[in-house]
Amino acid sequence: MILLLILTITGLSIMVLALISSFFIFFGVVFTLDKTLDHRCDGYPYIHYFSAEDFLGLQARPISFKSRENKTLYGFVYSYNNIKPKGLIIFLHGIGSGHLAYIKLIARLARGGYLVLAYDYTGCGLSEGNSMLNMVHGISDLNCALTYVENDELLKTMPHYVVGHSWGGFLALNSLNLKKHRVDKVVSLAGFNTQTSVVSSLKKKRDYILMPFAFLHAFFHNGKYALYSSKKALKNTKAKVLYIGGSEDKTVKRKYAGDIFLKASKKNPNVKIEIMDGKQHNCYLTARAQEYQTFLIKKYNVFHSSILDGYKVDFDLMTELDEDLIQRIISFIN
Repeated sequence: MILLLILTITGLSIMVLALISSFFIFFGVVFTLDKTLDHRCDGYPYIHYFSAEDFLGLQARPISFKSRENKTLYGFVYSYNNIKPKGLIIFLHGIGSGHLAYIKLIARLARGGYLVLAYDYTGCGLSEGNSMLNMVHGISDLNCALTYVENDELLKTMPHYVVGHSWGGFLALNSLNLKKHRVDKVVSLAGFNTQTSVVSSLKKKRDYILMPFAFLHAFFHNGKYALYSSKKALKNTKAKVLYIGGSEDKTVKRKYAGDIFLKASKKNPNVKIEIMDGKQHNCYLTARAQEYQTFLIKKYNVFHSSILDGYKVDFDLMTELDEDLIQRIISFIN
């Protein structure tokens, strides 16, 4: 009887210690992720960002709408006056800066015959907010953007296409999980499955211990949106989807994105998955541009350092578009 009592007390003590440990680990991870993501994404101070004025004939009509937290999100509808638009592309940017980091790609899509609505998420670029909050929160902002489109007299009448890169590629795929909105086609460039999957796989070895806590962090801040995944979106979607990833992408690793999407969409003829040999994370750029960016990062740490030893950065080369790939994207949307 005494032995049983001792074993019971010991077992309860272990359970209590485990619960206390889990509690501290969870809030430790929440605190760490909050500190990591608790900042604005306003771009890099030593990088030159092009704007609409750099593209002859490109028009930029300012727009704004409110986020779920009543922050004002700002963007533009880009177009060329001499081109009759065939539809609307909602363009979604990646992490680190706002949509102006992609203005060359946006201008090219507009020249391909589309209105392009590009906006900055909460805490990014032109938009309000003290921080980006986290990557899952972008789904909430996208929900508000699609609502804005559906209340605009002109935009709501057009076909709706969603295109995004990296974080934006993740959001583009998850637009298909926002069932109340109409999305006709999606193009995801190097998008990932979930915030949990990309955060836990940034190191050489995947951090499986981090995964449940990263998910709880997302759920703690975003509720139901934390349950969304690109895999789920691809499995049953009736919209046409083109996913393009790079075989040399070290940020969104193939086995945690492209390979998962291939398996999930195997029985869905609406989904096309392409992993391009030699392409890195910025798969929409030329090989020359990717190599030049790698050189600048390794030699000058160009995104975070002003010490360039008098070297003049060729920002045109750094952002040179892969025209063949862009044409394939436009053809897919057409």
